[in-house]
Amino acid sequence: MKKHEKPSEQLRMILKGHGMLQTSEAYSKHLEDLVIDMYAKNQSVKFAGNRGVAQIILGMSILWGILFLYFYNPLSVHPVLCISIVAFVVGLWGVIAIVRKGQMPPIPVID
Repeated sequence: MKKHEKPSEQLRMILKGHGMLQTSEAYSKHLEDLVIDMYAKNQSVKFAGNRGVAQIILGMSILWGILFLYFYNPLSVHPVLCISIVAFVVGLWGVIAIVRKGQMPPIPVID
């Protein structure tokens, strides 16, 4: 096949070579599912590099937070303030986790 042909022309040539002039509904559905799976894989690979950087930043911020708590010992000065801040952060983290769990990934639309 020529390199400059459109993908639909390439598919048409393959189908004619196998003696099929029209595709069945099951074949069309299977082909559509394959295209959606390929799109999802390509998108996940595209953003895979940012995950390592995010984990390093998160690890450093947790380390700095632990060092702050170790060196300054804020619970000895105002224990109620520190406990309320920790409870707020944990609650906010829980709400964000619940909201993110309820979201569905967008389904790509193929025209």
